[in-house]
Amino acid sequence: MECVPDALAHGLAALAGQRYTEAWRALRQASRQHAEDSEVWLALGQACQGLGRLDEAADAWRQVLALAPEHWAAEAALLRLSQLQPALSAEAAAERHLSAGAALEARWPAPAAPAPRSARATLRVGFIGPGLCDHPHAQVLLPLWQALASSSLEVWAYHDAPHSDAITERLRAACAGWREVAGLDDDSLLAQIIADDIDILVDLHGHQPGNRLAVFARQAAPLQVGWLGHADGSGLSRMHWRLTDAATHPAGVEAQHREQLWRLADGQYCHQPLWHVLQQRPSSDYAVRGAPALHRGHVTFGACLPAAQLNGEVIALWAQVLHAVADSRLRLELPGLDASDSPLHVALSTQFAERGIGGHRLQLLPHDPSRLAVRAHDIDIALDSFPVSVGLSACELLWMGVPVITLPGARPASRAAASLLTTLGCPQWIAHSKVDYVRIAKTLASDLPQLNRTRLSLRVEMESSPLRQPQRFAEQVETALRGMWAARS
Repeated sequence: MECVPDALAHGLAALAGQRYTEAWRALRQASRQHAEDSEVWLALGQACQGLGRLDEAADAWRQVLALAPEHWAAEAALLRLSQLQPALSAEAAAERHLSAGAALEARWPAPAAPAPRSARATLRVGFIGPGLCDHPHAQVLLPLWQALASSSLEVWAYHDAPHSDAITERLRAACAGWREVAGLDDDSLLAQIIADDIDILVDLHGHQPGNRLAVFARQAAPLQVGWLGHADGSGLSRMHWRLTDAATHPAGVEAQHREQLWRLADGQYCHQPLWHVLQQRPSSDYAVRGAPALHRGHVTFGACLPAAQLNGEVIALWAQVLHAVADSRLRLELPGLDASDSPLHVALSTQFAERGIGGHRLQLLPHDPSRLAVRAHDIDIALDSFPVSVGLSACELLWMGVPVITLPGARPASRAAASLLTTLGCPQWIAHSKVDYVRIAKTLASDLPQLNRTRLSLRVEMESSPLRQPQRFAEQVETALRGMWAARS
């Protein structure tokens, strides 16, 4: 990619820092200067998506494909974008995934993986993803890998991100093998995995940015499994299984996936709050406190999510919740809300105003990763988005005692929070319709003493749930992977 010191370098740096307004302005300029550079258009689409400008993002990625028809990153980006469309049916979403997967695999008709090794007691399992750091995926991976240390599985990790932190070091210590692969192209990564003699390769990317599905499409290991990442599936026939649960993939959805579905009995997640293992974070900040409504005199709803998940239907439903609960507030924490005059800030304020919610009832704040779970001290009740759920990030709020209201649909991407609540034993916060969503919010907000009791007891309930039993979870994962391996023999 040609270097444009003024616009492109500035835009890419802002994009990496999630300063989406700054990135959008710089990359629009770069796209005018270098209209034939597909990578500029790819980055511009990412900035547009960060600001919730989804039509502009789609236009930018289509421009990438016009310049480079087999640009997989742009194809995956458009596929992810379709996930965010509330009107898209589960069947239509599945067809798009299956079509994309088939087209990708067609580039490599013959699988690259060697034949499985001769039978032996220990299976070498590789995990590849960008979340091997202070990231929601690590909340699951760290307790799992530590518990697997005494199992018959040998854990190898492929760290596919350029940054590391203290959590990365904890994850590394739990592995038999560790590879830094962020700088490797797909061909080099494929060769490394084959050289490492991996039996089972687990994808934690899905169709997310920077994904390695081109490596899985060539079959880097004899058995390949999808998990976490992108719940709607890979679309690849060479992704043999999906590790999931009955709440995320209920009975009857098998035809929508090329992968076979292995449903874990106690849910597909366990959870370890990462601040638990970092001594530099003062634990008193993470102690459960009483419901803020008790001293504020009004209920505060809250959400922390990407702007792309705030479609018109979500905003309309959240406005209904605010109308149903008198004098309530909504606190939104989003990347891209970097100034009160930013395009995202103006757009959200306008959309809520059009639905009768004045600015005094909105708190629009930039996302601050350093706050992590302590944002819960400012929220009474959390609101989930649809058709894409906030997913694992809901664990932090639940751990801090905050109820999460979710509206699952037919597509797996909408059901992550529902899976967590099912495992936790709180199905009463899973709505069955938009009317039910408002009813649940109004019920929780109408009895502040009970809301406070719920807040103070939720961590104890979480501690006793399967979400906080890593050894039991590891045994189920080991049984699943062993069963998948036996089924392929």
